[in-house]
Amino acid sequence: MENLYYFTGGGAAKKHYQDTICGSVYLENFKHLLSKKELRELKVIFADTSIKVWGIKSSPYLKRIWMQLTPGDAMLVYCNKIFTHAGYVAYKVDKAPLAEFFWGKDNDGITWQLIYFLKDVSEVNIPVANFSEEVRYKPNWFPQGFSRLNSKATQEIIRKHKSIGFFINTLSSGNFSSDECINEALNEAKEHPLLNKEGKKLESIEKEAERLFKGLTKEQKKARARDIVRESINKSSNKKEAPYKISNVKRYERGQVGRAIKELYDFKCSIEGCGFTFLKTNGEPYAEAHHLEQLSQGGWDHPQNIIVLCPNHHRQFHYADIKIKERTATTLKVTINGVEHVIKIDKHQ
Repeated sequence: MENLYYFTGGGAAKKHYQDTICGSVYLENFKHLLSKKELRELKVIFADTSIKVWGIKSSPYLKRIWMQLTPGDAMLVYCNKIFTHAGYVAYKVDKAPLAEFFWGKDNDGITWQLIYFLKDVSEVNIPVANFSEEVRYKPNWFPQGFSRLNSKATQEIIRKHKSIGFFINTLSSGNFSSDECINEALNEAKEHPLLNKEGKKLESIEKEAERLFKGLTKEQKKARARDIVRESINKSSNKKEAPYKISNVKRYERGQVGRAIKELYDFKCSIEGCGFTFLKTNGEPYAEAHHLEQLSQGGWDHPQNIIVLCPNHHRQFHYADIKIKERTATTLKVTINGVEHVIKIDKHQ
């Protein structure tokens, strides 16, 4: 069964939170403190990317919880009355010298040696009151230290939201409960009887885009993706901009150009520090394409206007306060609710 853990990064732990959760560490800087096996395994997981890491002091109780941590378990980070980050456990190690390298020692000479590394970490904004309501904790509940959500609450989340990941995405993108989301969708369907027809068209477009890549090797998929993007750029350069209906936006993003761009980015969120993807039940990776400037609002019908996002960040781009600050040929600087992010667009050509 999936598990959800959480820890607090406020109070005395605030500096650690700023250094290794808001900030990052790099394998090259601490590899001398690892065994050959640990180094080899961490290289497979993180390569040369930045790493988020946390540690707790060893006690019989905390070590028992820490021992239960499994790669793929979800982790929420709490600070200043909200959950600020979400990610997944990637690796753990009991290593005092490494903990001392990251965080030093406390006044009693004790360090935070029960270490766990996190991957696919993204910023979220989940008020603790919304979380406690969803998991049916008391209204005045708040996280303390390091703990795991109890099994009853976890089972209820999976029953309602299908997975821990979808639960986190739901809370971080508008703070709807699953029941509210369902009711909203039902009401929208009642008001728009053509939605089912449009949905079938979109599904057909997606299948057609997938067909273009079926049976190809990884290298062949990349080559076809580059050809599709290049052809789209050439076509759009010969056309004048024109208004489009919103349904065209959905079709364009779900069509072969959106599919090609996702392929070029390995179906990983292109926001630096995220890179999240997951495998669908058919074994294929999943990501979503997003128009930075919606076609219905005068946006450019061009691959450079599409970015690859994980479901969580995609919903933030639709519901949060997004501002584009700076654009270069390879990167895009944006703010999400005032927090700056860099988006990679270096593989669009």
